[in-house]
Amino acid sequence: MRDEQGNADRLLSRNEFARLAGVKRPTITKWARLQGFPKVLHLADGEYFTLASVLEWLDRRPIPAKNRAADEPADATYGRRARHRRVHAPETPTRRTTPAGGGSSDLAHDHLLGPLAESVRGGAGSQADYLSLLLCLIFVRVAARDEWARLMEVTGTDSDRLRPDGLVRHVSERVDQVLRSRGVPSGVYSVLERLRPRAAEDLIEVIRACDQLGDDDFDALLSRFSTERRLGSADYFTPEEVARLMAGLVIAEDTEGGTVYDPYLRGGELLRAASRTRQVQTVGGESPNRETLRLAGMSLAVHGLTARLRPGRDTPWDEPDEHRSPADAVLLNPPFNRQRPMARRRSDNEWPFGPPPRHNDNYAWVQHAVSSLTSGGRAAVLMTSQAGVSSDEEERRIRKEMVEKGAIEAVVALPAHIFPLSDAAVMLWVVRRPAPGPHRILFVDARAMSGKDQAGPVLSREAVESIPKLFTDRLRLPEGERIELAGGGSAIVAGADALRDTGHSLHPSDYLKGTRGAARSARSEDTAVSLAELADMRSRVSTADSRVEELRTLPLTRPSSGLPSGWRRLALEDICLIQAGPSYSRLGTDDRTKDGPVPVVMPRHLRDRRIVATGAECVSEELARKLAKFRLSPYDILCVRSGAMTEPALVETNQDGWLFGANLFRLRRIGAETVDPWYLLGFLSLATVREWIEDRSTGTAVPFITGQTLGRLMVSIPPIDEQRGIGASLRALDDQIAAHRNFARASEQARATLAEQLMEGVVTLP
Repeated sequence: MRDEQGNADRLLSRNEFARLAGVKRPTITKWARLQGFPKVLHLADGEYFTLASVLEWLDRRPIPAKNRAADEPADATYGRRARHRRVHAPETPTRRTTPAGGGSSDLAHDHLLGPLAESVRGGAGSQADYLSLLLCLIFVRVAARDEWARLMEVTGTDSDRLRPDGLVRHVSERVDQVLRSRGVPSGVYSVLERLRPRAAEDLIEVIRACDQLGDDDFDALLSRFSTERRLGSADYFTPEEVARLMAGLVIAEDTEGGTVYDPYLRGGELLRAASRTRQVQTVGGESPNRETLRLAGMSLAVHGLTARLRPGRDTPWDEPDEHRSPADAVLLNPPFNRQRPMARRRSDNEWPFGPPPRHNDNYAWVQHAVSSLTSGGRAAVLMTSQAGVSSDEEERRIRKEMVEKGAIEAVVALPAHIFPLSDAAVMLWVVRRPAPGPHRILFVDARAMSGKDQAGPVLSREAVESIPKLFTDRLRLPEGERIELAGGGSAIVAGADALRDTGHSLHPSDYLKGTRGAARSARSEDTAVSLAELADMRSRVSTADSRVEELRTLPLTRPSSGLPSGWRRLALEDICLIQAGPSYSRLGTDDRTKDGPVPVVMPRHLRDRRIVATGAECVSEELARKLAKFRLSPYDILCVRSGAMTEPALVETNQDGWLFGANLFRLRRIGAETVDPWYLLGFLSLATVREWIEDRSTGTAVPFITGQTLGRLMVSIPPIDEQRGIGASLRALDDQIAAHRNFARASEQARATLAEQLMEGVVTLP
């Protein structure tokens, strides 16, 4: 059998998913509605799934009798079918002739990302390391043709005379030389040295294949790299449409020259968008992440741009002022809700609108953007929605100062789900240095202005084109008058009195909700959303009910005593690592907020064997990194450690990276082939097992169980295929319970919103 572990991070399209499972393509769309479906990776060239997540999903899905092939047993799962297909599929040759000079880049992609990738990675390199190699090669090919010609000369060398590691070093030196010549920090060998090509011929073949690739291929591979490297929310790249909107708001089309600065560079996409908007004179930026800084420099060079880039700090406002010059435009997508060290170089009186709170740097970033501007410059800064309405005393004071001094010119509420790896509500602020009044702010509600492409939700074209034009005309617009935008958005200009009446709120809904027609429009929209959600829930209920119907064919009897043949008993500590949650001193109430990027799971979130963390408190990404020992991974199981001993819950793929609190245990399987997570969840949920735990809990006021005691619990374990069958059956019933409860809640919401719409204005209360 092929090495499944080595191929675990291989990416599959939906069509490949269907072929592997032996089903039709529409079946994948139906499965996507089910709980626990593999996480979709949205890349520039489409939607993908990792092979490991697909196989794990298919292992939990029994094949209905009517869909089984003649040679498939009654307990067959789609996972077993998929593995059988992989073993008996015709072998893809490990060597293929590189497409000739006129071949398409699609063929080159297929070639480069197939078996050749595994051969070049070897046993140590990751897929992200291999993608770094491809990006480096495309960069040299496009940005330095002379160097590329010298590199291509190597491919004509007798490969038997070359050592693979020596060729990797030679490629790294060539790439670093080009990087240095363009003022970009070098050091790619630290990444590429992890590759272990099985033969120099493999790497030569990669170089030859890259001779066909260009800037579009670079963009597609860069998007794939961001997923493979699993960049966190602090490093993921800004979506192209959002970058274009930001550049359009602060850079005038009819102006030539000028400088643009990005204080937190990510992948360089904001500077690229700025250069498309007008013929800028200089672009520059910095980043504390050396790897993404190099990629940004490569990306800009591949698209014909020269930039002044340099390594920076997590806190650029602590840098000496002589390290940068004021810019005519600043574009900034900062990391949200970070907590920095207590010591700051900048004194309190150096902040233009007052010192930011030490527990959150959102207002430090926006003030840094303002401080980096020339007197007539503007900055576009992405901020969390919470920052515009925060009740924190220091943040309210800064917000008031910015509004009263005319430093905020516009606020745009952006649609949800358009940012990778984050569901946080995000707004775009347009800011400048303090200016004399009268002070007015343009508020735009663009939350409904979204579209969809093959990679997922995106900001709509209407938003990118219409909002900058509206901003240009804002001074001619009357105050307090609602403006409807094409594509579902709305806008209003608020004057000083309106801003003071709301306590200097920077949320568009606080100014649009009282305008004529706004309430009726909002209720109509809410009703439509509720009814659409209800229809979606009904579909999920139907799917869950159908799966439960399939359980009627399962054997439901067991021997009256003793273990069935092939079963065994193991202590819980022999099959799981048992980790207690962090102490209150490490993760206390003061550490948690409502708007951080990393949720914290508490015992109250364990419901119906699932984690339902609606309204969960969160922590900053930095604190989460410090508590990495307590982060969750898919298919971990959480059990209550103290208090009411409720049923355990299983961590799903969309909860990867969350933290768990003090009163919980995390169970992490030692071997995936020893115990199925859904079977173990079912076993731990048994009434007899819960009684065993309660009987061994100590404490008078609040019962608790120790990890050592819990580890002695004996778990009855059948063969792995039987476990998966049992787990899948129990999962089907859990899905049905969740679907019906969600449907009931959706029905209640639809009724409430419909009643409000139908009876608006007919009730008069004293």
